[in-house]
Amino acid sequence: MNPKYILALLGIPSEESDDYVVDVVDNSNNSAEIIIEQKDRRPCCPHCGSNEVVIKDYYTSVINNSIIKNYGLFIRIKNRRYYCKKCKKSFKQEFKSIDPRRRITKLVEINILEDLKKMVTYSQVAKEYNLSVSSIVKIFDRKKPEIRLKLPEVLCIDEIYFLHNNDYENKYVCVLSNPITGDIVDIVYSRRQEFLYDYFGKIPTNEEQNVKYFISDMNDTYQKIKNHFFYKATFIIDTFHVVKLFTEALQVIRKRYLKNEDKNSVQYAYLKRNWKIFLKRRSSLKNIKEIDTNGVVYDPTFKLDMCLKKYPDLREAYLVKEDFLEFQKGLNYYQACEFINFFIARLSTSNVKELNRISDTLSNWKDPIIASFCKNSFGLNLSNAIAEENNNRIRTLFKISYGFGDFRRTKDRILYIDRNRKTR
Repeated sequence: MNPKYILALLGIPSEESDDYVVDVVDNSNNSAEIIIEQKDRRPCCPHCGSNEVVIKDYYTSVINNSIIKNYGLFIRIKNRRYYCKKCKKSFKQEFKSIDPRRRITKLVEINILEDLKKMVTYSQVAKEYNLSVSSIVKIFDRKKPEIRLKLPEVLCIDEIYFLHNNDYENKYVCVLSNPITGDIVDIVYSRRQEFLYDYFGKIPTNEEQNVKYFISDMNDTYQKIKNHFFYKATFIIDTFHVVKLFTEALQVIRKRYLKNEDKNSVQYAYLKRNWKIFLKRRSSLKNIKEIDTNGVVYDPTFKLDMCLKKYPDLREAYLVKEDFLEFQKGLNYYQACEFINFFIARLSTSNVKELNRISDTLSNWKDPIIASFCKNSFGLNLSNAIAEENNNRIRTLFKISYGFGDFRRTKDRILYIDRNRKTR
């Protein structure tokens, strides 16, 4: 291979190629070495300006240039050390385009940062480039940190479990998302009130007033944040969290009946094994066909109805859940009010305590729940679905990495992946 091409790959201009002697050694164990020696252009002494300079000795620098993954490509630079006879001082030979103090080339560093935009671990990247994990982490830390995005017109706020540096008091970080674009706006160190007040207190007021819709779950802290910083915005409780009230109540009631059943009975076995059946929409069960021990195909709703007849509280909770799942979005304010008020009244008069609690919750969060069913200026079903999707991607990174400890670096890595998500 022409030495000029090799030097060009290393970022050395063609006009400087005559100053170098290049040799390539191909090793058998998936690696190769490019040996470079700069010609002896005997310089004057940088200390006294004398030209009475001789070669004192030689030393070698090795730079990783593994631009081909899983293939070790190393640059071995032969360096000279000079000695001035006049002032008795030593100095090193200067290199024009190669810094022998570096351990990897700039091209490898660029490739590493490109790979870190993907959902991969530091260990995976380190293995591909024949480097240590700490070297990959240092390269990532040297890049320019990611900054938060401007607060959008629709702001989703949600939390995710992240135990950073054994700080058990702040083991939930707060993730801010834009449900229109799907972007992660920023990640706050903790979901606790004092951290959120400090964070939003540093954001310009005119930017906060740009937020028209504030979406969260039924968290008292988020409600306080909304009322203090986003008082002009419409507060929306995602319908997912409202439906979750019904499904959780069903689970509690089902487990209550389980405790009073004989563990060897058919009823106990059905309640124990088919818990997902109670949570599914009844309409979706029509597409499911089950086979009994005799090979007979039957409709799962038959056994479900038999079970519900035996347990009246479970039946009532199931029917309420099914009725609520018939909801429609895009209602006007009065239609949404009528819908929620109907269920508040229905649940409050029930003899099932779990349903009474749902009635109390709907009453306490009535306005933001109603807002989730109303038409909005975007003509979209505004929800926390994007926030949940972002949280799932973050959890995936945690899972493949077997956890993280440093919040600053973890936050920067999550944002780095998210900022480049659309360009991959």
